[in-house]
Amino acid sequence: MIALEILYVALATVAVLGLLQVFAYVATRVLYPPEPQIIYRNVPVQMQAPPPPPPPVHSPYLQQGPPQLPKNEPALTQQTQEVKLPEYEPRKPASDSLRLDAELPAGIQETRPPGL
Repeated sequence: MIALEILYVALATVAVLGLLQVFAYVATRVLYPPEPQIIYRNVPVQMQAPPPPPPPVHSPYLQQGPPQLPKNEPALTQQTQEVKLPEYEPRKPASDSLRLDAELPAGIQETRPPGL
């Protein structure tokens, strides 16, 4: 008899959980309806003709070749000119202190790691 009561309680629990699941599903569908669908109609698409190609350009500048350099003048790429850069001199610090301010507050002494 106890086993039958346990079976009834288990079946009742499953039934209640099933009803809660159905209720949650229905409530969700009612509160959040699905997004509207776009309905496409069979409408012929108007095709546009491709634009005509541009007319050819007739220019006297395009028909000439590259300009000819006079024989006595070298081209710009042939000129080599050395540029002298000044020697780099690093700035010397005003003091050996690692601090930005010149003076420490009263009663405090500056400490450094060994080697600095």
